Amino acid sequence: MKLRKCSLFFSCKTSLILVLLNYGDNMNYKKVFKRETKVIAYVVIALTLVVIGTSYALFLQVNNNRDNQVVTAGSLIIEYDKGNTIIVDENDENNCLIPQGDETGSGTGGCKFTLSVTNTGTLPMQYNLLIYDNVEEAPSDAIFVDHSLVRHSLNKQISKEGTNTETVTDAKSLSELTLNEGKRTLESNIIEVGETITFSLNIWISEDATIDIIGQYVYLKLDVVGSVFEGSSAAKLLTSDQSNSSLEEIELPSTYNTEEMKKEYRYTGENPNNYVYFNCSDDSSLETCEVWRILGIYNEEQLKLIRDYTNLENVYSEEDMLFDKSSINKYLNGEFYHSLSQTSKSQISPHVFKTIGTSSLEVTSMEIYDEEIAQENGILINVGLMNASDYAFANSINNETLLSNLSSLNATNWLYSFKDEWLINQINSNVYSVSNDGNIVLSSPLDKKLIRPVVYLNPNVSIVKGDGTEANPYVLSK
Repeated sequence: MKLRKCSLFFSCKTSLILVLLNYGDNMNYKKVFKRETKVIAYVVIALTLVVIGTSYALFLQVNNNRDNQVVTAGSLIIEYDKGNTIIVDENDENNCLIPQGDETGSGTGGCKFTLSVTNTGTLPMQYNLLIYDNVEEAPSDAIFVDHSLVRHSLNKQISKEGTNTETVTDAKSLSELTLNEGKRTLESNIIEVGETITFSLNIWISEDATIDIIGQYVYLKLDVVGSVFEGSSAAKLLTSDQSNSSLEEIELPSTYNTEEMKKEYRYTGENPNNYVYFNCSDDSSLETCEVWRILGIYNEEQLKLIRDYTNLENVYSEEDMLFDKSSINKYLNGEFYHSLSQTSKSQISPHVFKTIGTSSLEVTSMEIYDEEIAQENGILINVGLMNASDYAFANSINNETLLSNLSSLNATNWLYSFKDEWLINQINSNVYSVSNDGNIVLSSPLDKKLIRPVVYLNPNVSIVKGDGTEANPYVLSK
């Protein structure tokens, strides 16, 4: 969209500044914009759609069309509501690009654009909804309004077989979106066969904008980039999602042989979008599923999941023995594992859980991670517990906080839960656990603490829908 400059830009700017002087320093900029409606000439939202399939490539561009329009691109049908152009001129009563607050901009105000996408094919499609400055078609001397002042909200409705779900993103500036090769990601997800996704995008100028933006341009283009989704691994999908800012990569030191070690990622922060449906008693109904969470991506290809606490509160071990002989291991890989659904069992990959003995608490998350990597002790099992580094990394990767002082980061650790719980250990006189205050401590293996089961998934498990939020967890392929 574009704010047309005044024919005499400097004169317009000067007159507006004089108005501000007349009304005082606290003059509301919105009133200025409303009085000077001739400054806003027209707004154009042009949409370019790119669909890339495994066996075809199709580029579509439609400009300045004000009629309803339907375009077929492979198995996707894209429909523009009232065309892909929105015009705002001097006679516009809505003043959609006048600086305004988030409540107004995301509600009745703001410039509105609607796009629906339907998957009519036989395979799920992966898509990215992108937004960026339309540099190619804007005047060569155009100065774009800073993205920190361009606010937006996105409403998303998914319809399939008579069912409807709706999610709405909070208002935010474009500058808060992940930027990749000049484009920002509004939405990245999967559209299943038979689904229709309707996006309603509101764009407005922040009420914090100053008079200096008069004459600058808000000229944006939307891209929908899609590809046939043919079982891409969940790990690959999550790491390629540029909007997934809470998934941090562990930067390994140069002392490691980085050619042999694969990349690893962890979810960090207060409440990342890492919710996933798992262990469904009826695969045809998500209502029968448990909601687990993704700890991160391990060995570059495997998701590691953690469940909420079981009802078990027990001693770690009644003797001085390794984890494979402990009462917790007997429960997790006996009664608990056998209670899982057949689908979940087929998705779990037996894994060597590293176990470490007593170590200092005066180490950082990266230092304890180094110890775990170097540790030769381990046990091949289906279900285990999280490592000390799993818990410590949930705050942030590469932080310098000691294990004994992690409680200072409770507010940004999504794994903190006010409970005493066990971590996986090699049994010694004292072993690692998480205390109810959020620190990692050394405890006697005879103490009673809660446990949270942890599993690794097969590398070929894929995500077929969902966005990882608590309201819309990821759905795994069966």
